[in-house]
Amino acid sequence: MMRDPSTVVEDGAVPVNTTYSAVLSPGQKVTATFTPTTSDTTFYMPVVAVSKHPDSAYTITADGTTIFGADQAIPPTDIDDLSTCWWPPREWDTKLEVTAKRLSSATGDEMYHIQPVGWEE
Repeated sequence: MMRDPSTVVEDGAVPVNTTYSAVLSPGQKVTATFTPTTSDTTFYMPVVAVSKHPDSAYTITADGTTIFGADQAIPPTDIDDLSTCWWPPREWDTKLEVTAKRLSSATGDEMYHIQPVGWEE
């Protein structure tokens, strides 16, 4: 049974809902790097949403450890859905990297949006 996030988030937690966007041509990739906004905090992340496109690959690393991928054909959740990906939430302390690749077999350019959603405490 999933718990309501409002019952597990500490008082004084900092909400995080940051976006990064890039246009990719076939064969290009982008890596968006996110770091905590306050020092000595842990980031709790139940959602990482990325635009879903055909002929794409997705990888997510947290503190140097691959937590999704490598090179999965679909993102953990689409930017239009923002569904919970991990419960309990994934935790990381220093750096989250989200990589989206437009495979060389693709045709045309596509806009990719990357959006981690969670909180810091």
